[in-house]
Amino acid sequence: MMIGRYGTDSLNNFLLAVTAVMLFANLFLRWRIFRILSWALIIYIWFRVLSKNIYKRRAENMLFWKYRSKFTGFFSFRKQKWQDRKTHRYFSCPKCGAHLRVPKGKGKIMIRCTKCDHRFEAKS
Repeated sequence: MMIGRYGTDSLNNFLLAVTAVMLFANLFLRWRIFRILSWALIIYIWFRVLSKNIYKRRAENMLFWKYRSKFTGFFSFRKQKWQDRKTHRYFSCPKCGAHLRVPKGKGKIMIRCTKCDHRFEAKS
């Protein structure tokens, strides 16, 4: 039955988790909108699983990963910055805005951006 069908992917897993949260919230809140949206998501998940248009489903999944990586990248950068707070300082390149990490305690140093090769002076 599944020959030539798309199957499941990370977007379907995310939608399934959202559906589970909405159904759980519906147990306590009894809002009709949660029930309607849950059923709509379940139907959409099955549509994606049984779809034969693999190219379009893969494009949807790649779009999901693009936005997911932006969201998780923001928090992983903050986590890395917090872990390095005692040993390193972070600067933004004035030209391109890239994040640059330099060791703390070196005094005034010349920082070179690895992206655009711009040089600027800052105190570490």
